Amino acid sequence: MPGLFVLFTVLIVVSTVYRLFIVGGIDRDRIKKYLVESGGRVLQTDWSPLSPGWFGNRGSRMYLIRYLDKDGNEHLTHCKTSMWTGVYFSQDRIITNAEKPALPVVHYENALETENRRLREEVEQLQRQLVSIQPLPSPASVNENEQP
Repeated sequence: MPGLFVLFTVLIVVSTVYRLFIVGGIDRDRIKKYLVESGGRVLQTDWSPLSPGWFGNRGSRMYLIRYLDKDGNEHLTHCKTSMWTGVYFSQDRIITNAEKPALPVVHYENALETENRRLREEVEQLQRQLVSIQPLPSPASVNENEQP
């Protein structure tokens, strides 16, 4: 009987080590890859065996994930994953909003006034150039002035 107890204890220890270190590492890599592909970044991954959706899913493992999305918002979500089913988030909620940079103040009135002044000066310069150009003689007057 003591030999059976020792064998049972060893099996529990081995299965726990396998579950926590080997499969857990694979799961964490899968979750990280999923978030990085969508532009996010994992901040924390904790095993959470009694997360929502655990009942009836014997092959899936549950985690509590904290991550940043591509916009910089911090999320807290429950994640279900397994080797064959992929990554599924549930009860995903934003716990910290990203700080949006303030939009630069543009003084459009000053820019428009400057552009209008520049265009008026250019128009005046073009008008002066147009007046200073001598009109070209017409083809009919050129023919009359020619002597055979």
